[in-house]
Amino acid sequence: MAFRVLSPLRGRTITHVFTKPFATTPRLTSTAPRNFFLQKSASFSSTCNGSFDICAAFEAPSAPFEARKDLEMQQQSQPKDIEQVYLRPGMVLLKNFVGNDDQINILKQCRELGIGPGGFYRPTPTSVEMRMCLGMIWDARAKQYAAQQLFEGEDPLVIPEEFKTLVQTAIETSHELCDEDNVSIEEIPAMVPDIGVVSFYKDAPKKRVLHQDKYESDFTITYKGSPVVSICIGDSAKFVYGDSHNVDKAKKVIVESGDVIMFGGPSRRIYHGISIIHGTTPRFLAEKANLRRGLLNLTFKEY
Repeated sequence: MAFRVLSPLRGRTITHVFTKPFATTPRLTSTAPRNFFLQKSASFSSTCNGSFDICAAFEAPSAPFEARKDLEMQQQSQPKDIEQVYLRPGMVLLKNFVGNDDQINILKQCRELGIGPGGFYRPTPTSVEMRMCLGMIWDARAKQYAAQQLFEGEDPLVIPEEFKTLVQTAIETSHELCDEDNVSIEEIPAMVPDIGVVSFYKDAPKKRVLHQDKYESDFTITYKGSPVVSICIGDSAKFVYGDSHNVDKAKKVIVESGDVIMFGGPSRRIYHGISIIHGTTPRFLAEKANLRRGLLNLTFKEY
């Protein structure tokens, strides 16, 4: 597989210290775990008002698993160094970028948005995906973005500022790591997302189909090469990508909970798809957040 691992943040992790939450861009430091949200997100509620709820009661493990529980939780709670994998020009994978506490707080925000008006919906009757649009609404029939909800005429849900901060910090981190390894940071231009798509996959599609993110503005895609930034929480997945629809010729990379993958510049028009690996959700997400078994994927881009 033609990708190489660039230098990790050599023992460093990311911390975010603000006098006012998210008033400035977080900085890289040498200590502390990554906590973008500073416990700001709302707590879980017990009702879902008839909408899809990404959180459900966690089934207690059988007795043989209880003996491993404490060790697993201890191992999962340890901060991990961020590692960058350079997949191809303009395409980077940041391993372990989102810390455990941040993953939980992202789930809380998505859950609260998802059970309310304009929250999760099923794009088609046969879709295995539950979707929620932020910033702008994707009209699959017209193949374009809309400024209002398709059915109720309401304004779309706003992208939380915390999510924008996370995306910008991920891009900045990729720039720092690229610079250390003599890779041009122009491959992944800076951007502030105004489109967010939150998807929950319980199952993988029966037929894997690769697609392009090609319905944003021509300036954003062609001239700027503004990146698509994807955050994974829950089950691990195979991220499949290539230069055509042909799945057999595509390459694959495993993305795990807390990983961020981004592609812009010369890779902005890649074909890509995702296939979840069942039963790989980190235990702490079920224990602390009651996440359903599956993959929560947050994709951000610029129109």
